[in-house]
Amino acid sequence: MRPVLTIWQRLFRQNHPNPQNRRQRRARLELEVLENRTLLTATPSGTISGVAFVDVNNNGVREASEAKLPGIPVTLSGSTTTGTPVNASTTTDGDGAYNFLFVLPGTYQITAGPGKSLLSSNGAEGTKVISGLVLSADQTLAQDLAFRGLAPEAISCRLFLTTSTPADLPFDSAGSGKAQVADSSPFVKTAITNVSVVKNAANTVIDLAGNFDDTDLTNSQIALNTNFGTMNVELFDRAAPRTVANFFNYIDSGRYDNSIFHRLAINPDNSRFVLQGGGFKLQENPSTITTIPTDATVQNEFGASNTIGTLAMAKVGNDPNSATDQFFINLNNNSANLDNQNGGFTVFGRLVGAADQAVLNALVDSPATVTVKNESASNGAFDNIPMINYNGNNFPTDTTSANYDIVKSVTIVRQNEELTYSVTANTNPGLVTATINNNRLTLNYTPNQSGTATITVLATDKFGATVQTSFNVTVT
Repeated sequence: MRPVLTIWQRLFRQNHPNPQNRRQRRARLELEVLENRTLLTATPSGTISGVAFVDVNNNGVREASEAKLPGIPVTLSGSTTTGTPVNASTTTDGDGAYNFLFVLPGTYQITAGPGKSLLSSNGAEGTKVISGLVLSADQTLAQDLAFRGLAPEAISCRLFLTTSTPADLPFDSAGSGKAQVADSSPFVKTAITNVSVVKNAANTVIDLAGNFDDTDLTNSQIALNTNFGTMNVELFDRAAPRTVANFFNYIDSGRYDNSIFHRLAINPDNSRFVLQGGGFKLQENPSTITTIPTDATVQNEFGASNTIGTLAMAKVGNDPNSATDQFFINLNNNSANLDNQNGGFTVFGRLVGAADQAVLNALVDSPATVTVKNESASNGAFDNIPMINYNGNNFPTDTTSANYDIVKSVTIVRQNEELTYSVTANTNPGLVTATINNNRLTLNYTPNQSGTATITVLATDKFGATVQTSFNVTVT
């Protein structure tokens, strides 16, 4: 006899033994604000960026036909709201773009140029000064830089040949286009614990994203590009570092591309519960549903509450640290249920705004009529799979992509900072080998060997700042 499970217990088992087949009308969702505990305690930095261009019609607005200017020196100066002076420089890249990253709130001035062979208002080599730029916390401030155009003496026939290349243009060489203003080096947040095992032990896996941190880490943003539109999601990089790093591993490898939302769960009162995905991909011609290969499990990082519009990790019942690839979107305020069981379900992101909520509404209650169906005969996980205009009897062979809620691709919209890891020292490689894949360190022990090794791990941020730490491995 099967045990009686609540709907919340059934939802997060990898196999769902008690399928249901319902067709429900569902009310529209409303967006609820997350609790303050999801926010960072440090003052969030911002970004000032733009493009240098030739303003042909002198209206100050960059248009598609107007040339972008590489090699323009750009300097940011001013002071933060606390009075700290700021001075940083970069050179526009091959697309004329510049970016000042990790800029603290304050008032700033941009000085661009002189630009080789470009006119300014006084006829000298082109310069551009923009004062009074006020940057708020966590703001992206866009400021394009308009130049008048080429000085007459810089114009020649070679610029108009069909064989002309960028090297023929009278501009300086492109730069990186990026400067980090308030750079902080990574640091060790939690020491890597010394490892002690017996001979012939199984591999040890250490998730380094939980051991290192950087105050420059800010909330990233990704876009889930679905068949009903794009949902923008803000991720909580510092509040749930292991979970976010794990999520990016799946994004970077393309494993979420063409994945389906395979479970639309309904509460006993017929209200919506969650929309779950990340575990399966659709392949057509012929149509099959394949399981997404998973990485090692992620340590639970429960903190933010499972309120409406938040993303959280699915996991196996009675195992708080079992999350891998599957995630869900809360369609209701589920904090009373999900915050207090199985260690709490780790919330690692939230929908950004009303337009993103509208896409979610379409996924769970589309004009084409989303119907919750029981296809558990094919896979036990599909006992509440949302289907669109599907009345076939040979699932999934007789389905097409039009019958599913699909994540066609995932785009990284913003990731200002990230850490990468490497092993820089191993005092006893004959005892243990240490390798890193993404953010996970794997210790592989040589059979029948005992002894001690010291492993040193280096964390590096996007701008090359580093920190390293060591720990001991003992095999007896």
